[in-house]
Amino acid sequence: MRKAVVLIVEGEREERDVRKVFEETLFGPKSFRGPHAESWREEDYGKDYSRNLKADFKREFEYFRCIPGTKKELSIEMLLSFKHFTPVSPSLAPPSLHPPSSPPYTPTSLCVIKPPEPNSDTIEIYKSYASQKYIINTVSPLKTVTGTATITPSEIQDPQQTTIDGFQKKSPPPRRPLTTLTPPSPKNYFSPPSFGCTILGNSHGFDPSGSVSGYVIWLNGRGILVDPPPFSSKTLEAEGVRRSCIIGVVLTHCHADHDAGTFMKILEGGGKVVIITTDTIYRSFIRKYSALSEISETFLRRSHRFRPAKIGEPLKIFGSVFKFFHSLHTIPCVGFRVEWRSRSIVFSGDHLNDPKTLEKLVKDKVMTRERANMLNEMPLQDCDLLLHESGAPPIHTTLEVLEALPEEVKARMYVVHTSNLPEDSTLRVAPTGTAGTIRISETVPGYVLPQNKALTPNPTPEQRRSSLLPADSILQPVSRSSIAANASSAYSPHGAFASMMDLEGRRAQLTRSETKGINAERTSNSSTLSLRETSSSDSWFMLSLLYNLPFVSDLAYASVMELLELSQIMTYVKGSTVLKKEERRDHLVMVWEGEIVECHTHDQDAREPVTFHAGDWTGPLTFQPNVDQSCEASSASKRRVVANSPGGVKIIKIAVSEFKFVLGTGSQLYSKFQEVRRIEKGLPASDSFGKIIKENSSLRHLNPIQHRHLESLTRSRVVYEPGDYLWRRGDFSDATFLVIRGSAEFLSCRGSWEINKARSGSLDTPRCATLEAALSEAKKSVDISDGGVDAASGFATVSRRRATIALPTSSATVEESLSRSFGSSNDLESAALDEKRHEALDSSDLRQHKVGRSAFVGNVSEFMLAEEEPDSKNISQGRHKSTLRAGCKGCEVIVFSKDDFMHFLNTHSGILLSLLGTEVVV
Repeated sequence: MRKAVVLIVEGEREERDVRKVFEETLFGPKSFRGPHAESWREEDYGKDYSRNLKADFKREFEYFRCIPGTKKELSIEMLLSFKHFTPVSPSLAPPSLHPPSSPPYTPTSLCVIKPPEPNSDTIEIYKSYASQKYIINTVSPLKTVTGTATITPSEIQDPQQTTIDGFQKKSPPPRRPLTTLTPPSPKNYFSPPSFGCTILGNSHGFDPSGSVSGYVIWLNGRGILVDPPPFSSKTLEAEGVRRSCIIGVVLTHCHADHDAGTFMKILEGGGKVVIITTDTIYRSFIRKYSALSEISETFLRRSHRFRPAKIGEPLKIFGSVFKFFHSLHTIPCVGFRVEWRSRSIVFSGDHLNDPKTLEKLVKDKVMTRERANMLNEMPLQDCDLLLHESGAPPIHTTLEVLEALPEEVKARMYVVHTSNLPEDSTLRVAPTGTAGTIRISETVPGYVLPQNKALTPNPTPEQRRSSLLPADSILQPVSRSSIAANASSAYSPHGAFASMMDLEGRRAQLTRSETKGINAERTSNSSTLSLRETSSSDSWFMLSLLYNLPFVSDLAYASVMELLELSQIMTYVKGSTVLKKEERRDHLVMVWEGEIVECHTHDQDAREPVTFHAGDWTGPLTFQPNVDQSCEASSASKRRVVANSPGGVKIIKIAVSEFKFVLGTGSQLYSKFQEVRRIEKGLPASDSFGKIIKENSSLRHLNPIQHRHLESLTRSRVVYEPGDYLWRRGDFSDATFLVIRGSAEFLSCRGSWEINKARSGSLDTPRCATLEAALSEAKKSVDISDGGVDAASGFATVSRRRATIALPTSSATVEESLSRSFGSSNDLESAALDEKRHEALDSSDLRQHKVGRSAFVGNVSEFMLAEEEPDSKNISQGRHKSTLRAGCKGCEVIVFSKDDFMHFLNTHSGILLSLLGTEVVV
């Protein structure tokens, strides 16, 4: 709109955080800006990488920041104008203001926006912390209110799901009579290729008709996400691709249409995701999302694993080799080449690929001749598939530049990051969705991409779908001559990619058995999975699958080796019996690849057969807590399990008796779980762990595996007499508690209570006079999903709905008050504060707030801080800032020790992020 946007924030802290976000996403890391800026970071490059090939980020980013035709640089102030809320009292409000007159609404802060143009309307925004409403008045130049609007943040809902191009919403399958001997036919079954690519959306962040671009690189049937769009995991789940089949995420750069889905992926749980990118891009990502979420950088790093990519050094990932390079963009950005058994895919990343512009940058000494040549040659590499981005200049590659590429390059190239092509274009938009998956492994050497009709400008959904390649399309043969011989003069090859281009020699070395294996993947009447060649990473993935089973995560090395020895790897053709009905209680069966399904002949049984995709498993309820997938579901004992995917299935099979033996000798979690079950046998059903968890509005959304893990951590049930302390202010935070019966009460100085500010950037930042109103609002929809955070509703929604209690607002508040009465005491190294201080906390000058049955209490942030920085000089770190004691009738609680709960949080990172900053989850 070519004008600054007025952004209204709570105060200086929020403005600072928003500035950090925009600085990282618009201008890149601060280290490449200013008079003392560095040109690059050595951590991003291999030790032997040529200096002349390195990107000079200082000069390149400065070039993009300058307004065309001038030497003036863009700044945040050109784009954003910040306004803050300020405290206000209606009785002291100036007569020129127009506060709401309704009695229930008492505004506590105000923001006034005056237009720069004379004789224009003024906007007055009133906020009430108590009612959590915003009243917006439009005031005319005559000082009269001409319009009023009300916003209640709790009523604002984030979208629960979104669509990605190429993926259609799937309706539940119709119920059908279960009277046949054969299982249901798989519909839209997706079998990942050994090597290939699925496009998850093919547009950009400013296209309202299409979803942002993202990709899945398939390696030996497993996926690596590249810049995943938001909600991509749920989209793939609908296609039968489980989260356990996604082994990592490549992050190319920190623009929002590329990294937002990466942050959502971190929150989903299901094991710590691996982030693959350069050190510079990773640091920028952490700074950006730490500011956006108000989660400390230390905690954010705990939620995932980071694997650094170095320019000039091959990175081996799951049987493939990735080679990264810096593309030309406004902030640090990478593209890559991935090689798998003599096949290859090249992805440009966001990139300004224009020979004329590159020549000008060399002339202006923005980049070296060697780097310009390397960027010019990037699309000319010999490869099986080239995914080249396009977009709006001057920061993306124009379609005119791509049209000028040699025909042999365009024959193996798809355009990504754009959805509109001219009707007469010779270029092709990459097909989206699993149906359009490009299967490089299922072709013989020398084949190139099939032709598909280009999309028309502003395509309708029907036009988008009609442009997709048919499922499992076979690439068409063409003779390939040297690219260099036919390249235009503007794209003359240089030696920078020479080591990446010589693939023909390696292709000639394919053995007959390899060729047979490749061709056999298209055979439908045999188990093609058994013909897929083994990979050096198979053992890694096998362990990754087994890690999802309950109690396996804490097995010692020797026990893990024993478990591997007991595991049988078996393949079955479609329709064959994988597990007989009488064997279901005696065996664990986990799907490695393919699809298995229940099958039976009893028409009285109305329960729909369960389908198991790769990463799913079936077995006794102890080891498969999801009842529907266990062998103890109703009538499961009457159903055999058969292979149902066209290419057959590959499974891991373990005898339950042998699995129990391994766990019994090597898993403390399993031993604790057995003890918990023994204790609960003598308790009323209402006091069981499962019953109590279901009454907690947040923890009841744990998935079955998380529920089983948390249940196994139950150390003991402790009864506290009335007035006994669960913890005191200054005590080390070394446990968390789940209230079974009775109540516990927090103590705080009057006026110091607040509900923690949501760290999502949402509107609600309450400071309530009473806790009950805030808990009542939060208890309506506090949500932790199957990954600890409901990724479908967005991180902002989860943060907004979480019930969090901070006690007190300032740690100095209680200290100063007590010091005036009893003298100072700085001995925070003691196990508890002076008893006189706790007598003071019980005085009539303090208020008490109760939490009851099923409430989860504990200060996760403090013991996480102590774990992260054990040698910190901050003597109050890791200690409680509040006091919690049993209520007037006492209370009984389940205790989770710090070490046990830390293991739980480290395994389920989404839950860790959702609990930070909280002391109570109701």
